[in-house]
Amino acid sequence: SRAVQRSLAIIRHARQKKQQKQYCMYYNRFGKCNRGNTCPYIHDPDKVAVCTRFLRGTCKKAKGICPFSHKVAKEKLRVKGERGNGVLSPLQMPVCSYFLKGICNNNDCPYSHVYVSHKAEVCEDFVKGYCPEGEKCKKKHTLVCPDFSKMGSCPQGARCKLHHWQRAQRSSARPAAPLPDQRGRSREPASRSGPRRG
Repeated sequence: SRAVQRSLAIIRHARQKKQQKQYCMYYNRFGKCNRGNTCPYIHDPDKVAVCTRFLRGTCKKAKGICPFSHKVAKEKLRVKGERGNGVLSPLQMPVCSYFLKGICNNNDCPYSHVYVSHKAEVCEDFVKGYCPEGEKCKKKHTLVCPDFSKMGSCPQGARCKLHHWQRAQRSSARPAAPLPDQRGRSREPASRSGPRRG
């Protein structure tokens, strides 16, 4: 009937409006989305993740070709002696994994130095590509699964939205230290209370 068709149209329109208020996690995390203009979510270039290779000075893709942001906060540009007009807010800046472990001694470190409790949960907004809390967020800004990193398995299995990275085995008797992931984030912040006892 006509009333049913109208009701369905209203529901579809409301659903599309709601989706438009959410950012596309693929566009924010990877700087591109395979759906392009047909994607129902927001593609905001100001919310794209920073290029960690650019921060290290090793991005081989020219500006405009690299899908990630090459805009860095002005204070970080001054530290590195570069000039630029773009400002990447702390909302997108990866946290220094060495700082989280208490061992960053790089005065020119381009990454944010923000401490997050080792007991904190993973920030769902960051996993989706953009956290509006930025440096004030009390949750972990990581893309590596802390459960898998610690125990070698994850209770969520294939449903987990985070990376499950295998650590390279070392030949020495000393256990391997966690490595930062490709976005410069720590797998797990270091505990301030010292090593855990079994």
